[in-house]
Amino acid sequence: LADMGPKPHMEFEFKYEGAEVLVISGILYECGEPDCSDAVPLEEVAVQGFYCYGGTSCYAVAYGFRPYHQLEITFDDGRTLKSNVFETVGFISNYTITVREDDLLV
Repeated sequence: LADMGPKPHMEFEFKYEGAEVLVISGILYECGEPDCSDAVPLEEVAVQGFYCYGGTSCYAVAYGFRPYHQLEITFDDGRTLKSNVFETVGFISNYTITVREDDLLV
């Protein structure tokens, strides 16, 4: 019962510069450094983790996020793309991810 309160979370919606593809899986990297040189994947513990659903969006729930992040997403066309480094916006954060030919833009 101690785990029932609200948790910080992030919602990710995807927009496409080219043909729309489906999200197969992803990793949300957590970083303490602004360049993400110390990146580690968000650990899956109880409700905490990074999840993609419906092939069109992803979300993350954590007991607490580090200040910087980077996404790595695999699509159904076989591409795996990384994003730029971005900061945590707030307790509940919403991001739009632009899927470009060679990378992701948050």
